[in-house]
This record gives sequence, structure tokens and C-alpha cells, in this order.
Amino acid sequence: KNIDVRIPLNKTTVITGVSGSGKSSLAFDTIYAESRNRFTESLSSYARRMMSKVKKAELEQCSGLTPAIAIRQSPFQKNPRSTLGTATEIFDLYRLLFSRAGKLADGSFTTMPASQFSFNNMDAACPSCKGLGIMITTTAEQFINHPEKPLIDGAMEGSPPGNYFGDPYGQFVNTLIEVGRQKNIDFGIPYDQLTEEAQHIALHGTGEKVYEVSWNFKRGNRTGTHNMKTVWKGFVNYINEEYEIKRGGKRGEAYELIMSEISCPECRGKRFRKEVLEVYFDKMDIAGLSSKSIQAALDYFRHIQLDGGILERSQSIIDQIISKLSTLDKIGLGYISIDRPTATLSGGEAQRLRIATQLVADLCGLTYVLDEPTTGLHPHDTQHLMKAIQQLKENGNTVIIVEHDPAIMLQADHIIDIGPGAGTHGGEIVGQGPVSDILNQPHSITGRYLQAHQTKISTQSRPLPEGIIISGASAHNLKHIDLHIPSGGIISVTGLSGSGKTSLAFDVIAKSFKAGKALNCDRISFSQMDHLLVVDQQKIGTSPLSTAATYTGLFDLVRELFASSEAAKKRKLKKSHFSFNSKDGRCDTCKGMGQLKVSMDFLSDVWVSCDSCHGKRYKSKLLEVHYNALSISDVLDLEISEALVFFRDQPKIYSILKVLDDIGLGYVTLGQATSTLSGGETQRLKLASHVIKEQAGKGLYIFDEPTTGLHMQDVERLLKVFRKLVEAGHSIIVVEHNLDIIRASDWIIDLGPEGGDKGGELVFAGHPSEIVHCKKSLTGKAMKDWQQH
Repeated sequence: KNIDVRIPLNKTTVITGVSGSGKSSLAFDTIYAESRNRFTESLSSYARRMMSKVKKAELEQCSGLTPAIAIRQSPFQKNPRSTLGTATEIFDLYRLLFSRAGKLADGSFTTMPASQFSFNNMDAACPSCKGLGIMITTTAEQFINHPEKPLIDGAMEGSPPGNYFGDPYGQFVNTLIEVGRQKNIDFGIPYDQLTEEAQHIALHGTGEKVYEVSWNFKRGNRTGTHNMKTVWKGFVNYINEEYEIKRGGKRGEAYELIMSEISCPECRGKRFRKEVLEVYFDKMDIAGLSSKSIQAALDYFRHIQLDGGILERSQSIIDQIISKLSTLDKIGLGYISIDRPTATLSGGEAQRLRIATQLVADLCGLTYVLDEPTTGLHPHDTQHLMKAIQQLKENGNTVIIVEHDPAIMLQADHIIDIGPGAGTHGGEIVGQGPVSDILNQPHSITGRYLQAHQTKISTQSRPLPEGIIISGASAHNLKHIDLHIPSGGIISVTGLSGSGKTSLAFDVIAKSFKAGKALNCDRISFSQMDHLLVVDQQKIGTSPLSTAATYTGLFDLVRELFASSEAAKKRKLKKSHFSFNSKDGRCDTCKGMGQLKVSMDFLSDVWVSCDSCHGKRYKSKLLEVHYNALSISDVLDLEISEALVFFRDQPKIYSILKVLDDIGLGYVTLGQATSTLSGGETQRLKLASHVIKEQAGKGLYIFDEPTTGLHMQDVERLLKVFRKLVEAGHSIIVVEHNLDIIRASDWIIDLGPEGGDKGGELVFAGHPSEIVHCKKSLTGKAMKDWQQH
């Protein structure tokens, strides 16, 4: 709202405020966008055409701005060939090390070039997995749910793929019967009584041999016989082929439950050909060295002892490796292995990795704009992150951080507090200056929460009924842990990054519940839980036609209301006419978006209001129909808090709006595209949608760091929603680092004690008041430190 700000150079500035107050608009859409556009304007028109476009910043004047680099929360591209080592160039140094100082079995130095030690080089990569080290496949245990039954009569029942391929009247079962006839195998006996050879034939086929099959089919009331010639590939290969066709789409979801990544049987996950793995450095091949975590590799290279000849060839390379590894370790990524695919890194890990690469670059005179760098970071590691940010500042740079974490705010040189509310109630400067100014600012919600943040942990505990019992949880780095998780409460799963929290919540509990059997564990049982709802951080979508109203089902009710009006009946307008996704009612020019994209040759694309409907989205005849003096387009422009008053006499619509308002989305308009929502807003919209569509019975809700992007006030609202769910008899499991959520929990499961190889153990399970006394728990230490602070 026409704000003026002053940001000190070569200092650390935190931009804070409630969710939706305008923090990112100032940091990224204004400061970074203006710097980026000033830079691109200095380039030739040809060079500008090669660059991605940034929307022009909306400001009147800006002085003192230095070149800016934005480090956002976006994850790396899902390229399986990109690893932490390739992204940081550490693997390039490893390749150079093996090329220069690698030895063969006879003790002679190798003559292979550095390019030959890349798994992205097809001459060096394993021919079976093409350098990926893994294969995605199914196994008998995943789709044969009833081994006590025959394959041709019920053994595979229980999953859509199993039902399809195990259909007694289907082509696959009929083919298997013919294979059995020719191989003298009775596939009519239970699967677990078949010989190993018979099981192998059923699962993996008989090669190129062709069979003449009489397929006795049955489809509804239609029966018949179809004669065909076919090979028998085996159920595993058929399912794998079908998964490859359907993966990535809705139809592939059923297959994902019975698919798993397995280590390539030829290279055993090492990615390389045999010849490459025969070259050693200090008795290790390049795959073995890459499998070390950053901390382990750093310790190895710091204490390495080599003879003179090898040392002379490798010392300068080792010094560079130590420098890069040290930077990554300081920023809290020490638990991640060098060969970890970047696609598996969380948004927070990816952002910290980008910060580390900037530290290694050692540039000065820049403005770094960071987007909530503490996302996914345990409080224990926040100090490591702050040291890295301090290093950027000491190098002569200006650092601007969009952040809610009190620990980061308290260490900043300057704070800009935006608010006082969100949406149309935000966009103003509530206060700016050192943290003491914000604490003493009476209108600052941030200051108020910072002052009240030293609340004590509740010592009141209530008895919780039995919930989930797990034996031998072993997903990823989980070390066959056993645990009991009560039901009917808020259960926080805590621990350092990489300690195994996500593995436990999603790869063990969620996957097992969905599959109806133990996955990634020996045994699992669920009590007091009838259905599962997973609320993760995945974006809702990119379509501008998906809005808060359509996503929650609210707009269906609004369209019914308009269609039932006398004006609509008189014009013979149905419910479909009031949808901006339908040809019946939407504006033909802008196809219901209300805007048109104008392509500019050397500037960013510009969105302008549609000339035909003037941004209203609909044909004129639809806009003539009103409800309480508003058209359907006017209703879409209402904020949720305004709509709550407008529809107070419509119980169904009001109840949905009340949930959205209670969860802190009152400032969002009904017609706002879901693609424009922040990460925190997206999670809350998903949660609201689940609450609105609440199923009968007791549900298990699993959340993945729901406080991402949330201000302290928004966290308090989220907790109120959690408590309402618990009061309704549901159970909540939340993977979280936020101390406010952890302190308010009924039960804590703390994993660790650290991350990666040093994680995966059960450190603590119990009430929040007890964890501060657990000496092994870094979560308990963080809670104790914050209380004392």
C-alpha cells in the first residue's frame, strides 16, 4: 500500500508478518524483480530473449540497490541423474581425484580420463540401469496378498493391479494355465506350495516361447472363447510394463502402492561398469567414496594418510574437496550422502544447498534474498544456518530473509514487520528497525508474540487410548525400531533433518494403512482409526481456473443457489451456466479467466483485463442474474471473511466458509487461483478441504510440516483446528520442527539422535514435559534452551 522502506546495506534484514501480509511481494516481486530487470536491461536484446522473464516491479523509485540473487524454497528438478555431488561439483573433484591418483589392482596408476568416472557417461555407466543404480519394480510380496490361495483363484486379490492380472476369466490367468499344462505345473494349488521353479515361471515368465491359448473370457453377461498366440512374460514383468505406461497419472496411483525401488542387481546400486569400479583410491572405488555422508567424507579427507607419490598427485584436489565439504557441513547438511539424488531433497534442504554454493563462490557486493531458509530445519541446526548467513554478510553482501522463526529474528540487524493483517488488511509497514523496536511496537502482532513466546510447556497430560503398534520399522535409515503411538491426540514426530521422521510417517504408517498390510516394517496394527488423510506440501495445481471456491466444493453450492433463482429460471439458465469452466456461461474471449496474456517481444508477458467481459469471466446474460444484489462474478471477488457475512443465511455454504475463516484464510478471495497461494496457504486449504469433506468414523491425519510459511499467530490458529479434530475423535500425526506445535502436543516421538547414518533410532517417546530431561534428545535440548532464552 504505497509503502516506503529503508534496508541497511551489508546487514541482515528479516521481513516478517502474518501469512498473506505481503512479505514475498516486497522481497521477491519488488526488490529482487527490480534488481533482476535492471541487470537484464543492460544486456543485448538477443541475450534477453534467452533469459526467463520476471514481472516488472511496481515501485516509484529505488536507490542503492545492488545486484540480487534469489534463493527460493523450490526443490531441484526431478532428474534422477542429478546428485548432491554433481550439484555442488564435489563429484567432479572426485572424478578428477580418481583420474589423477586412482590405482588398478596391479598397483599402477590408471590412464582413464575424468569423464570415464561419470555415471552420466554411457561408456562408464552400468548397462542394466543406465547409471541410475536403481530399478523400479514390483515383488511377489507386494501384489500376492493371499499366498495361501492359488494364483489363478484369489492369491492376488486386494489391489486393483492384483484384481486385474489375477482375474480368473482374464487373459493372463488363462495363459498361465496353458503354461502350467505344458510345463506340468499345477497352478491350481496355493502359491506358497509351488516349487521355487514354478514360482519363478509365474512371476518372471518363460522367455520367447510362444503358447497357443484358448482364453475363456467373461465380461458381465457376455462369455466366449478367444484363441490367441502369446508369450508368457510373468506377472512381475506385466505389472512393471503397465506401471511404465500409467506412471505419473491418476491411473498409476494404484500401481505405486505395489512398486518399489530396488538396487540394480548387476552393479548393486553403484551405477558404474565393472571396469570403472576396478579403479581404487586408498582402497575405495568411486561409488564407495560417494556413498559417504558429508560428515563422514570430511572426517575421512581430514585424516587421510597417503604415500608421497599419491599425495603429490592429489593434495590440491583434496584441499578443494575439504573446503566444499566443510561449507555443506556448517550449514546443517552433514547427514546427506554425496550420491543422494537432488530430487529427494526437501525444499529446505535444496535451499540450504544453494546457500552453500553461494558461500563457496565467495562473492561480495550482492543482495541475497532468502525465502524461509529454516523450512525443514530442526532448531538445533538453526545456529549453523545463521552462521552461514553471517558469513555471507561478512563477505560484504546484503542479506534479506523472509522468515517467521523467532531465533532468526532475534539475531537480525534489522526487521521489517508487514501487516497488520493479511490480504486487504495487510500491506502496511507496522514497524521497522532493530528487534527492540518491534518488541515495543504496540500494533505489531509479531512483537506481541515474541514477547509472549517464553510460554512454559504444559505439564498436564491426559490418558490416550492405544493407536498404532509398529514392530521393526525399517524404511530408509530407520533401524528396525519398535514403537507404540497412541490415538486421539496430537502426536509430533520430531528429530533432526534426516533422522527418519518422514520415513516413519509416510513410508511406514501411511503406506501400510493404504495397502492394508505391513510395508517397510515387520508388523503394524491400527486401533481407533477408520480412514487416513495425508496433508502434504505438494502444490494443488497450476491452472488459473482452479480457485479456493472450486477446490473446496463451495462453488458448486453457490452455482446451485444462483441457478435456483427466479431470474435464472426465467432465462432457462442451469447450474452449468454459472461455471467459468463451462462453455455455457464463460466469456468466449478469455475462456473464463477474466484476463488475457499479451506476449511482449523483449519484456515479460503482461496479463490485461479481458476487453469483452472486463474481468468478469462470464457472458453478459449471466451477470444479469443476482443473489442479494450481487452477480456470480461479484461473489467470486468477495474475501472469505466477507462471504461469511453475505451467506450467513445459507447453512451449507456458511459452514464451509467458517472452516476456511477459522483456519486463517479469511483474506483469500473466493476466485483467487490456487496456483497463486503460498505454501502455507496451500496446506491450510488442503486441511480445510479435508475437514469439510469429513468422513464418518475416526480418522488418522498425517501432516508434513504444516507450519511451513506460517506466522506465530497462524500457528496458534492451526493448533485450534488440530484440537477441534482431536475433540471430534480423530488422531493427528504431525512431522514438525516448530517448537510451538511440539510443546502443545499430547505425545512426542523423537527420532535421531542425529541425521542420516547417525539417525533412525527411537530417542524418546512420551509427553512434552518429559523430553527436556532426555539427555540424548536434541529436540529436548532445543526446547530447554528456548525456555531459558
